[in-house]
Amino acid sequence: MIGISTNSILLGNQTLQASGNNLLLDGDNIIPITNFSKSTVLYNPVGIDNLIYNFPIWRAISGCTATGIHGIMVSGSQCSISARKNFSMDLLASDIIISQTGLWNSSGIIQNSSFIQGDTLEARVTSTSGSPISISIQIDFIN
Repeated sequence: MIGISTNSILLGNQTLQASGNNLLLDGDNIIPITNFSKSTVLYNPVGIDNLIYNFPIWRAISGCTATGIHGIMVSGSQCSISARKNFSMDLLASDIIISQTGLWNSSGIIQNSSFIQGDTLEARVTSTSGSPISISIQIDFIN
């Protein structure tokens, strides 16, 4: 496979045009490389202190790779978030702890990042305190 990052590529007798996307050449196949995200919002999670909530939010329709996890909390004093693949494979070695309201927090290294068609993505809220109004979780991917 060859990764290409340009707007115009001469391939044999064809010139390929890309508009903002990279292209991946895999044998005779030309595949646009696309970044995308999946997200969920938990509204008014009052009373869920000391409980873990798992939200299956997406079924992969093709192969892709998780590249980042981000979270933001509105109000509240602290929450912890994470994500899993197929209900058991953590994407992070440790949860993201959000202790400031209104600021995005991002993950470190992603593990178990490769998804294949049919895999399930699950967002997780692993703790809350101080009655947050909402918690948003976003997982970034590249195909």
